[in-house]
Amino acid sequence: MLKQAWPNWINSRFKFERSKTLQQKDILVFIYQQGYLYLVLILITFIAGVNYGNNLILGFCFLISAILCISFYLTFKQLHDLQIEVLTTEVGQVGEALQLQLHFKQDFAQARYLWIKIDTQLEKVLIQELKQQHQLTIYAEQRGRLDYPNLQIYSVYPFGLVRAWTYLNLTRHAWIAPRSMSFRAENKQQQQSFQPDLDEFRELRDFQTGDSLQAVSWKQAARGQGLYVKVLAENKCPIELSLICDALNHAFMIITNTSVRLFYPAPSSIYADISPFTDPKFGKAVLPYLAKRNLID
Repeated sequence: MLKQAWPNWINSRFKFERSKTLQQKDILVFIYQQGYLYLVLILITFIAGVNYGNNLILGFCFLISAILCISFYLTFKQLHDLQIEVLTTEVGQVGEALQLQLHFKQDFAQARYLWIKIDTQLEKVLIQELKQQHQLTIYAEQRGRLDYPNLQIYSVYPFGLVRAWTYLNLTRHAWIAPRSMSFRAENKQQQQSFQPDLDEFRELRDFQTGDSLQAVSWKQAARGQGLYVKVLAENKCPIELSLICDALNHAFMIITNTSVRLFYPAPSSIYADISPFTDPKFGKAVLPYLAKRNLID
């Protein structure tokens, strides 16, 4: 019963829409962790001072008590009059990060040492400027509607004896889409040979098992005419041929815009009584040889 009453009270007491300026009613202040040991120290010094009638011990007790009272005020001022605006992401995917942006504003420059807690994340933020931004990351694990969890902002400045905190009950949510899966073609060889940007359309043929889905004419399929595959006519690009000859080793290299071939040793008929670099007879000798090897048309 009490476990349910506490979250319900927080949701109704600290409801947050888009922006908010923290006032006295929005901030909670209480002793924090080592502050309890500090209270024990105050109690021990007070009892010792009264028991022994020692004014020096009583003066020390009043001094540390004053420090605790000042801590309450300084810690409270870390959150007071701080303007907070929260921007959330409305759409995301499973496994991807959702960005939660916090914009802080203050009337005058003041150092604020804050801690921000959301679920299991705990981040430390130092605010020094009049306007400052901080970003939190949330990961969605399931598809569907995601309700943003409550934010807790607190400070234990300056001595860690007192904690001042507030809650931001985010009433907004995000819609999470399923994780996208990468599609791979069934036949990589057909995927490489299918080049719609370089080839021209020739005809349509019936779909056969094993054909690439990228080659299917989906317009005809959408009209209910059946599955057809686009047959493309290849555009043959002109081949640029370059010859690099080595007369000393009787070898030559053929370089085209699609391949590089090295022939060693070259047929002796190519180099018979001709200079490969200066004699025009070189072309008459090597071109029939290249045509015989199906290197040129």
